[in-house]
Amino acid sequence: MTRRNKALKVLTTSAFLASSLWLGSAYAQTTQPAQPAQPAQAPQPAMTAEQYHAEAQRLAVEADARYVTDFYDQILWNQAIRNAEAAVAAEPSNPTYLRTLAELYTRTQFWWRAYQNWLKLEQMAQLGDQERQWAALSAAKIGYIRLSRGLAVEAIPFLEASLRWEENPQVAAMLDVAQQQAADTAVQ
Repeated sequence: MTRRNKALKVLTTSAFLASSLWLGSAYAQTTQPAQPAQPAQAPQPAMTAEQYHAEAQRLAVEADARYVTDFYDQILWNQAIRNAEAAVAAEPSNPTYLRTLAELYTRTQFWWRAYQNWLKLEQMAQLGDQERQWAALSAAKIGYIRLSRGLAVEAIPFLEASLRWEENPQVAAMLDVAQQQAADTAVQ
């Protein structure tokens, strides 16, 4: 028997023994005597909107401390957003909960949802200076993305909304470019 064959035989035997031990323990675990039935526990009550909101804020603080950049798909940010969404779902007319959700979407660069929630909040309550800046940022980002994809006509309303919330020379320049591109496209 060659050295290669011996090594292969040892590996095969080791693998067989390991799988036998694993399967044997798995079999033993499934053949335990049945435990007496536990009384069914009542489902945990859902948290209140206030509790969801507090948890969203707590998770956002933790995420802010943990991550260098803020993205929606990071676990803590995602959990914070889920809790904020639950708070808004429980009390859709509460501007504080909607403000938190819009902020979280903005911070995590989920521009479309941020923009939608800033619009909803604007219909409910007066936006403060910081909120108008974040709303403007979300609209400008969507406008920029549309413009960079050659969708000038679609970019214009977002850039206009951004300027409505906050004057910004860079956004105004993008709007000029979008309007010129839209006009050039219309001529062709």
